[in-house]
Amino acid sequence: MNNIFEELNHLDLDQLVELNEIVVGKIRGHRAVKARAVAATLSEGDTVGWHGKKGHQQGEVLAIKRKYAHVQSGGYLWRVPMNMLKKM
Repeated sequence: MNNIFEELNHLDLDQLVELNEIVVGKIRGHRAVKARAVAATLSEGDTVGWHGKKGHQQGEVLAIKRKYAHVQSGGYLWRVPMNMLKKM
């Protein structure tokens, strides 16, 4: 990793922007794969948990969308990204 950081110092702005686009694309790809894997294991009515701004939450899946699930928890309906959900 140290070698990579040293090499970054020798790149110009255009090369850094191109590298950034590649890295961001890879991260998005990994997140999409993880979201599809989670979605494949869930069905409506399942109990799930996630950790968000309000701490750990738990609720029941009401609907599964492409990137998000609608989860009922504590009288609220949450729209939670698939990659944040864990089946309980």
